[in-house]
Amino acid sequence: MENFKFVSYIPTPTDLYMLGVAKVKVALMNPGTKQPLGELELRYKHVKTKDGTGSFFTPANYSTTDSMGEKKYIPCFLFDSRSLDEEMQDFLRDKVGQAMAQRSVHQTGNSGHMVSNSATVPLVGYPAQSTTMIQSTFGEVAANENLPF
Repeated sequence: MENFKFVSYIPTPTDLYMLGVAKVKVALMNPGTKQPLGELELRYKHVKTKDGTGSFFTPANYSTTDSMGEKKYIPCFLFDSRSLDEEMQDFLRDKVGQAMAQRSVHQTGNSGHMVSNSATVPLVGYPAQSTTMIQSTFGEVAANENLPF
């Protein structure tokens, strides 16, 4: 997890299916020399399960229509390693859990981002929705973050 850095969590309290968007930076390393090459910023959607009893994280995605006319959702990025993906999922549960549990001690800027520097708190259930956040849907988050979808 030393290659991951939690940047922010943006709640989307009025979105029907999404709880928020987590922003993470991933350190890029040269595989031969192990020298840092820079950072890649990734955004994950925090989505409710269909039955509403839990949540999970998924990369931002786009929709397309297949040859049968059915709508398909394609992730914008994927890790090529299942263990790396599981490590990211654990990292997100931990950091977003901190951000949600410590909402009252977060500094909220003009963008509505919440940055956590608190102790580890596991992600459990859904928090009370805040009315002080600026973004309310993924579309608004995408527009405010200048995302192409």
